Amino acid sequence: VKETGNIKFTQNEGAAIKAGDILATMVLEHESEEVNLPYDSPLPAYEAPNAPIKKLNHQLQKVYEKLSHLVAGYLPGTEGGTVISDILTDLLVLGSAPHMPFKAIAEQIDELSGRIPVKLSAVLDACLNKHVALLTDAIRANFKELFPREEGALPEGKLELSRISELWVRNIRTRAELQDALTLTATLPPFPGDEFVQGFETFLASVPEADRGRLISSVQPVSEIIQTFKAGSREFVFNLLRKLITHYCALEEASSGTADALSVITAGGEDSQWGGWGTRSEAIDTAFFRNPSSKAHVLMQEIINVVADLSAARIFESELTRLARLFGKYSLEVSLAARAMLFKAHTPSDKERIDTILTGIRGILRDEGAGEKASASADSPPRYTTVRDTEEAQNRMHSLVSSAEPMLDLIMHLFSSEQPRNLRESLIELYIHRLYRAFELRDLTVLPDAEAAGTLVWATVDFCTERSFHPVTPMRDDSGLLDSLQDSPGDASPHRQIFAGDGLGIESSKQCHIVVLRTHEELFHRFDELVDIVAKRSAASPVLHLVVLEALGDTSDDNYSRKATDFFLGRKEKLLEVKVNRITVTVQNPSSEQPDCFTFYPRDNFGERETMRHIEPTLAYRLELKRMSGYNIRYVRTGSRTSSAFYAEPKGKGGESRLFVRALVRGPTDNTEVLEYNRLYALTEQRLAECIKRLDVAMGKREYGHAVNNHIFLKILPVISYDPEALRAIIVWLGERYGKRLFRLKVSALELRCKLAIMPNEQPVPILFQVFNPTSYRFKVHAYVHARDAVTGEGTFVGLESQGLTIGPLHGMPVTAQYEPMDSLQRKRYFCQRFETTYAYDFMELFQNAVERDWRQAGRAFADSASSSRPSVAARLDGEGSENVFSPLTSRPASDNYEVSVQKLVERYRAGYGGVKVPKHLTWPVELVLSEDRSRCVPRLRAPGQNDIGVVAWLLHMYTPEYPDRKAEVPPVPLANFNIDDEVPTPANVEREEEEWLQLQGRADLTVDQEIWNYLEESGIAGVTEIRKERAGKGRWIVVIANDITHQIGSFGPLEDDLFFLASATARRFRIPRIYVSANSGARIGLATEVRDLFRVRWTNRARHQSGFEYLYFTDGEYQELVKRGEDRCVLVTREEGCGCGCGAETCEETGAAEVHHWRITDVVGLVDGIGVENLKGSGLIASETSRAYQEIFTCTLVTGRSVGIGAYLVRLGQRCVQNQGPIILTGAPALNKVLGRDVYTSNGQLGGPQIMYNNGVSHQVVTDDARGVSSVVTWLGYVPRVTGAAAGRRETADPITRPVGFVPVSGPYNPRSMLDALPDGGVEGPLGIFDRGSFRESLGGGGAPARGGRG
Repeated sequence: VKETGNIKFTQNEGAAIKAGDILATMVLEHESEEVNLPYDSPLPAYEAPNAPIKKLNHQLQKVYEKLSHLVAGYLPGTEGGTVISDILTDLLVLGSAPHMPFKAIAEQIDELSGRIPVKLSAVLDACLNKHVALLTDAIRANFKELFPREEGALPEGKLELSRISELWVRNIRTRAELQDALTLTATLPPFPGDEFVQGFETFLASVPEADRGRLISSVQPVSEIIQTFKAGSREFVFNLLRKLITHYCALEEASSGTADALSVITAGGEDSQWGGWGTRSEAIDTAFFRNPSSKAHVLMQEIINVVADLSAARIFESELTRLARLFGKYSLEVSLAARAMLFKAHTPSDKERIDTILTGIRGILRDEGAGEKASASADSPPRYTTVRDTEEAQNRMHSLVSSAEPMLDLIMHLFSSEQPRNLRESLIELYIHRLYRAFELRDLTVLPDAEAAGTLVWATVDFCTERSFHPVTPMRDDSGLLDSLQDSPGDASPHRQIFAGDGLGIESSKQCHIVVLRTHEELFHRFDELVDIVAKRSAASPVLHLVVLEALGDTSDDNYSRKATDFFLGRKEKLLEVKVNRITVTVQNPSSEQPDCFTFYPRDNFGERETMRHIEPTLAYRLELKRMSGYNIRYVRTGSRTSSAFYAEPKGKGGESRLFVRALVRGPTDNTEVLEYNRLYALTEQRLAECIKRLDVAMGKREYGHAVNNHIFLKILPVISYDPEALRAIIVWLGERYGKRLFRLKVSALELRCKLAIMPNEQPVPILFQVFNPTSYRFKVHAYVHARDAVTGEGTFVGLESQGLTIGPLHGMPVTAQYEPMDSLQRKRYFCQRFETTYAYDFMELFQNAVERDWRQAGRAFADSASSSRPSVAARLDGEGSENVFSPLTSRPASDNYEVSVQKLVERYRAGYGGVKVPKHLTWPVELVLSEDRSRCVPRLRAPGQNDIGVVAWLLHMYTPEYPDRKAEVPPVPLANFNIDDEVPTPANVEREEEEWLQLQGRADLTVDQEIWNYLEESGIAGVTEIRKERAGKGRWIVVIANDITHQIGSFGPLEDDLFFLASATARRFRIPRIYVSANSGARIGLATEVRDLFRVRWTNRARHQSGFEYLYFTDGEYQELVKRGEDRCVLVTREEGCGCGCGAETCEETGAAEVHHWRITDVVGLVDGIGVENLKGSGLIASETSRAYQEIFTCTLVTGRSVGIGAYLVRLGQRCVQNQGPIILTGAPALNKVLGRDVYTSNGQLGGPQIMYNNGVSHQVVTDDARGVSSVVTWLGYVPRVTGAAAGRRETADPITRPVGFVPVSGPYNPRSMLDALPDGGVEGPLGIFDRGSFRESLGGGGAPARGGRG
């Protein structure tokens, strides 16, 4: 409808407006014709205001803002890597435009017009126009190269900057085009930053000094642009990328190892308690970054790819190093990508590697016919079957074969170019020696071109099996690694020897024909002719190895495999007649350092053996597939070229299916060259991460997602020098970094097989490291060497027991032993994983870890005083003080110290106590078992998992820093004679009060220690007397009670209540702390199944069951059946006449029989004790016991899983609570939703999660996993006397008691925690507070923000 009228504005010009304000009204010229018409058209789609941006510098700013928001965790309309890649490409294209700085300066000068002197504006304009003209001329001269999509030539005259922008954006679209354009822009005139500065300074000299400050401030925007672009457009783009990387690293470093986003936001208080999150606003920013849907990590990987595309890894080395050190959950892929980029940047390029190969080959060719024939000696390198057998040729070939860099791909590349025959001969020799380096080559012959059937090159080689066992002589071992063999059980046989071979058994002596072909078409066209030549030249069972120089292109691996299988199957008879043992087709792959490889065996009907895909057959046996012979295995496609995944189903009945992932770690290829640890760690971690990724892909598939007890195997091909500390550091670091992820993927074991060079100039020894991951918090490592009985010839594993290693389960087993199925303990661990908790028996190991961590923290203050003639592991890994990102010791979290063992820290800490002997184990648990009459706890040493009730208890002895040795302990300063006005307490006061202080504590803790040891000796525990001699008077005792959630989901029955009560009473008896680990389902409620399966219902209205029922009953026949089985005591009944269903017929309509009478059920008792109200009696018993224990001894609860009903009451009655993510609830969310009639709660966490219980003062501390929870409990115990009524323990500290308190209160608001401890402020540690530095631990920090409490 069109109408005319007058518009009247209701808002003045410049007025502030908001959404919904009326800006103007319109008065129609013909008001009488006004008609109200309904609007029935669809409303337009709502879109955010997005005005078109035409200026290039504004577009660049907009793109950079998008990327900054992505780094911060926001999603500004982007999803997936493709869109992010496009945005990043826009940043590169816009930022690298050669005219970008001139356009930005011109715009800024226009904005400053009128605020700066006209003469200065003229100076800047003149400089700008001069260099824009120079740039225009240079662009005109390189127009076709810079803008290949443009047709014709540029018009004569001045070229406007807007026109350059249009051309640049239209022609530079991809990163490849950008790389070419950047190369060309390097030849353009550089940005004249110095000339702009010089012109400004010249003008500034003519300005009065009083006006210079104002002028400098006015032109500050121009100066910033000049400084930004001073190094050129390329460096400007790099600086933008550096800012994004720095922002990402700052957020990731601040949030690593902390709680989830919801917990951060709801933590409460302005100063969050979640591991140094900063203020609440900073915590929210970090929480957005921690959002799992954040694309920041995808963006970082794209930036790393850009750095690779631009060949700028060396330029970004410091940024990549910082990325490589990240160890957060979500930054793992980024860290690995950065490590791979750094690793690649420090390795020779393809051109350098090709030059190395050609230089060596040409050197061999120059030596042809020169010199005498080489002679072998004991110290000479291995003999090579070369055409030119001179000493110099042998040495050159040895250096090429033993090179640390991969070569097969480059050799194939050199084959593809037209090379003279003598060069091709040397290349095929090098190819064969590299491929068969693990074998003994007896003969190598290169066929003349006339006999090669038109192929590029043809060679034959005879090879024999790798010698499986080579004696290592003499058996000297200064390191002590192999000393334990003499003391190992069952190893006293004088015939047992250690050997250097793998002992796995592979192909016997064979002849192999290596044929190099140009194309796949040539392979299929000439194949029959090739087979004929093989038949003439081979005696029996030849191997045919076909090398094709043409890549597969768009053909997938599966399609090529099917095509080759069909082709070979069509020639089956001919191949069987020639007795071809194996056909291998190797195809060049330009995108990989390793070529594609397909292997076909006649016993597989010439089908491809997928288990060997992309693995050279000469290396495939190292994957030890024979050890999976107890399973039916199936190859799993995961898209990986470097690792192989297999789905295994047990051959017998029963058992769980599992996944095996196996990979080779490649490196230097000769036994005389040893792999340094920096590179070993980088290669091993890269391959392990690849295996984890492929396992994750396989677990994501529906047909494999149920697999458990999964297994990863890594074969490290290069020889490793033996260094126990470095090996342990690498394995521990891998456990810290990948332990939780491996546990989540249900990986029960990790195997690393390698060869160790223990002594110089001797045969390396094969070692198998078997790494178990039972708790996800710490790896258990076993090591084995290969041995063979000289009489029987059988190869076996021999376990080592030194350097912290223990005898493992493979000790004495054959080296080809099959993998065992999952045991009951592992099955229970996976069950606990479903409830997000830890298996009860594994908490003993967590206590061991926590005490070790406590010793590390205690000994760190004394680390500088330690003297050692041997350089530290970190120094040996890093070189001469250089920083190395590949080392686990330089990239570890700052809070951990791996270079000093716990035993050394203990000895170092105890230096002031006379150097008393340290116990072998820092913890010693004794399980408390319920006696048969349920009247007492009986101490027992038994294997984990032997319990038959849902509560487990231990009497745990811990060797802690507070109680290194009571007999030699120096008493603290008596407070009675400590005057606050005295600056230094006198030693005389200390000596005078020492005896008085000892009488005050009454030696109560020593008496209790003796009572506990007597209690254990009376119980008849084997070996307790010897253990008492080692541990008596040291450390402290606690009682630990835990729910076993694998037994009836951790519910409390009468037996559980009795054990809980007696164990808690034991803690009260000895006045020692009681720790409760809570993960339960409350009191047990069961059903009498013997009644449930038989009862019937007497309905009020048989036709309408909604009317209800009268009672439950048995028919006479059913009740008599219970009587016969002796189960009639499970119910109380009364006899009722007539039919039970109430039909009144002579023949019952339900049973079809004549029912004279029936039995009415009045009460259900049940046969099994512990399924009814008797459990409530036990709940009251343990609740009262917990309340009494809190009054008499120290009690603390670790909530590791859900705590329901009586479990929640026990948590609250014990008062002190450390909560993991498990909820503390009385009733679950589903039950409450039913009562409320709608879904109010979505999870139990909303009822009793840490964000509820911590903020309401129920939970004293909150942790993110069970390991931190146990560590928090152990640290808390450090402030508690080991016996109620005794004096508290002491911990040595580098912070002297005589130093003054540095904190001074201010008149305004301040953080009260700063008064107690030296809290960092802006990254700088503040003044020292009242307590020893670093000793204060806050409790109940979630609620009551004005009040702060804790211990120090």
